[in-house]
Amino acid sequence: MEFSDYIVYVDESGDHAMGASIDRDFPVFVLAFCIFKKSEYANTIVSTMKNFKFKFFGHDIVNLHEREIRKAKGDFAILVNSEIRLSFMSDLGNLIKGTPFKVIAAVIKKDKIIHQTKNPYDMAMRLCLERLYKFLRSESNISKPTILFLKAGGETKTETWN
Repeated sequence: MEFSDYIVYVDESGDHAMGASIDRDFPVFVLAFCIFKKSEYANTIVSTMKNFKFKFFGHDIVNLHEREIRKAKGDFAILVNSEIRLSFMSDLGNLIKGTPFKVIAAVIKKDKIIHQTKNPYDMAMRLCLERLYKFLRSESNISKPTILFLKAGGETKTETWN
């Protein structure tokens, strides 16, 4: 079987709560697809990310979680040192700027769609998959299965989409 030239990492921010349960401080649900060309991912991006992690942690097992970085918690406690934090953020920003990838995202304002759906995740997924389809079609990869890594609630699963 010939697979797509692309790999897609999917992650979310926010919760699925609707109605009276909507968090007034974060009333949105965000779903993001990060699309990487496999050749660039394997030949450049992975080694660049590993080197970044080796520089700051001495290993590459750490996962970059925004909340932990922002709060300097867990593995990111090193960031309480302002010099290390400045260097880390600068290097991370440069790494992201220099990494070739595409982002497809859906931001759902839950209070605005309360009468349209009971699940903002389903709505966001549908919107992102429609955009992914258009992207893969423009890259002549629509007939090849594409692997999606979905992260939800701390769990990662793999889906093949075609």
